[in-house]
Amino acid sequence: MRYVIPLFLVLVACDGGQKIKFVVHNHSRDVIDSVVVVTSTNNSRVAIKDIQPGASEEEFLAMSKEPYVDGDYHVSIVAGSRTYSNSIGYFTNGAPVEEKMEIWFSNDTIRYEPKPKRKYQH
Repeated sequence: MRYVIPLFLVLVACDGGQKIKFVVHNHSRDVIDSVVVVTSTNNSRVAIKDIQPGASEEEFLAMSKEPYVDGDYHVSIVAGSRTYSNSIGYFTNGAPVEEKMEIWFSNDTIRYEPKPKRKYQH
C-alpha cells in the first residue's frame, strides 16, 4: 500500500508536460462559431465553441495520445460564413514546447502568440 502514493504522484507529474492551453480572444464584431485545434498527427484535438465578441475562452489540448514525433497545430476558426485555417506552434517528441498559445481574432487579422514553458524562457 505504501507504493500507491508515489506511483500516483509520478502519473500526475508526467501528465503536466503533455498538454497545452489555447486561449482565444474574440476582438471582432462577429461571434466565433468554433475554433478547432488538431495536432499534425491528427491524434489530439480540442474544440472551443460560441465565443462572443469581446469575450475570451480557453481550453487545454491533452496530448497524451501523441506518438514520439515532432509536429505542429492546425487551427481552424469559423466565424459566420468564413473559415480561417493556419498551422502554428511546434511540439517535439510528442510533447508541446509551449505551455500556452494565445490567439487574437479580429475583423482583419488573426494573431498567434506562444508562451514557452518556463524551462525554455531566458
